[in-house]
Amino acid sequence: MTSNTASTTAEPLYDEVEAAVREVHTRFMTELFNVDERVTDPLGMLPLLAELATGDQYKRSYETLQRHADSGEALVGPGYASNIVKVEINGNTASVLDCSEDRADGYSSTGELIVPADGFFKFRTTELVLVDGVWKVSNFFVGGDSRCDPGKY
Repeated sequence: MTSNTASTTAEPLYDEVEAAVREVHTRFMTELFNVDERVTDPLGMLPLLAELATGDQYKRSYETLQRHADSGEALVGPGYASNIVKVEINGNTASVLDCSEDRADGYSSTGELIVPADGFFKFRTTELVLVDGVWKVSNFFVGGDSRCDPGKY
């Protein structure tokens, strides 16, 4: 007797390594930058920063959080609107090209808007490294004006 039941096991979209890289990148873009520093201490983000970042990126982000805590400047936003375009993995390093919108506003210590959110999508690159078996962001490049259409990704 033969069975006519089809397999219900779906093939994964990405292998485990790429899935882990995508997860850290997405958490970095969405969770770490989902903040209202007008009502929460910027240094309250340090545990999440330590979980997600290392090296130069950790240092730059730490210095920014410390500057905000000291000066009263504040970042306010729901995190990036992130759309991964491409993931490249080479051993213990990875790179993620992202079409994203920075939705955060920057405020002065007096509450004046000093850096408005982008209002448009552009390409950004995140570099990650494998540290003790865990992927972490080592660099996040936000510069440039190479715009993109998130509907394509």
